[in-house]
Amino acid sequence: MIKPTPREVYACQFSSWYHKFRNIHLPDDTRKYRKNVTIESIIISPLPSEFVRYLLSDGVRLPDCAPKVSSCMNDADADVGWEDDDEYDSCDDQERFSFPSLTEEIQVAINTLGGDSNNKGCMPKLNWSSPKDATWINCGSLKCTKPGDVYLLLKSSEFVAFDLERARKDVDDDILTNMHDLTVECTPSNEPCAQKFELVLRKWCNLHPSMEFRCFVYDHKLSKSIFGPFPN
Repeated sequence: MIKPTPREVYACQFSSWYHKFRNIHLPDDTRKYRKNVTIESIIISPLPSEFVRYLLSDGVRLPDCAPKVSSCMNDADADVGWEDDDEYDSCDDQERFSFPSLTEEIQVAINTLGGDSNNKGCMPKLNWSSPKDATWINCGSLKCTKPGDVYLLLKSSEFVAFDLERARKDVDDDILTNMHDLTVECTPSNEPCAQKFELVLRKWCNLHPSMEFRCFVYDHKLSKSIFGPFPN
């Protein structure tokens, strides 16, 4: 089996391509075309190593700095807290996490992305994957309006865990040892490289899965497109 090179893996991460599609400068005679061909997003990078360790820890518990979730709740149920869970309170030996600076960055990003009353919020993902396998814990949606929503989805997702632990699993080992030409280097250990990971917050758009396309580009040309919805 042909394995991808590290350069190919990192070329697929969000920050490698987002700005090329977000700010496209077109001649004046083509104003009828959209200049931005992807959804507005904010990238928080690098993620603190403590946050990566939190995502990989056992169990699902929100950090002390963001105990509230609300995005899928009705007004009467808003600001439901997770900090009073008796099951977790009884586990005195369970490690507690808190990263107020990151929580503040997430809240600022949510406010910056804005949107009207129905669409205000964001959709989170890491370098490659979104937590779409964990929507069951957020009322079937990826929509987040509070930092707690973001943490809850990321913490519950196996797709996110794959990004953290196994994204380079199939990379050619011989090439992986010679990554000094890349912007980011890996440490020669079994621990994930925290400095490599990024949190992407995309402006919330309620897209219908049946309206999605998956496009394949080869040699700078669109070679194929297929209709959704696509399986997880």
